[in-house]
Amino acid sequence: RRIFLDTPVLCPRRFNALLELERQGFMHAVIDMTYTLTEGSSRARQADRAISKKSLLRERLDQICKEAEAAVLGDRVAFVVLTHRRAGEDRVPINSLLAVGALHQHLIMAKLRTRVSIIVEGADAFEVHHFCTLLGFGADAIFPYLCYLSLLRVRNCELSLKERIENFRHANDFAILKVMSKMGISCLQSYKGAQLFQ
Repeated sequence: RRIFLDTPVLCPRRFNALLELERQGFMHAVIDMTYTLTEGSSRARQADRAISKKSLLRERLDQICKEAEAAVLGDRVAFVVLTHRRAGEDRVPINSLLAVGALHQHLIMAKLRTRVSIIVEGADAFEVHHFCTLLGFGADAIFPYLCYLSLLRVRNCELSLKERIENFRHANDFAILKVMSKMGISCLQSYKGAQLFQ
């Protein structure tokens, strides 16, 4: 059983429909891509970090990978949603590309990548290059929620929000296709996870 998407850039309706597929047996796990700067600020944690030479960012990336692996093995999730929704004054967001690349490589090494899809609910993806690099480094779909929220604030536009979102997605679909065709790739499946960028 598989879910087929007509485009990798999801609109709010399609994203919510994906999350509601749990009733049909497509379980999902939502993993936070943020961390606090005060996380592990005790002297013992600082000493551990100094010995292992790991930063807070590296520790959080390792946690994301372990959470996803546990969700795939334990809960048998069909897709993992990496989200920035908890980002704020006290929580620092991790770059989506960094998190997707780390998770993709971790799942390949654990031989679990074919069992799960990666969906990015990112605040830092808002242009074609972002979408192409996320897809190229292993994301299966992208929900640029902050970009859609910014479309709400466009002034002097007669279009409804739904039409603005559809125009945005339509333009990005063609732009992604153009980037792929310049690399000589004809289908998204060949482009996804290929890591063709330097």
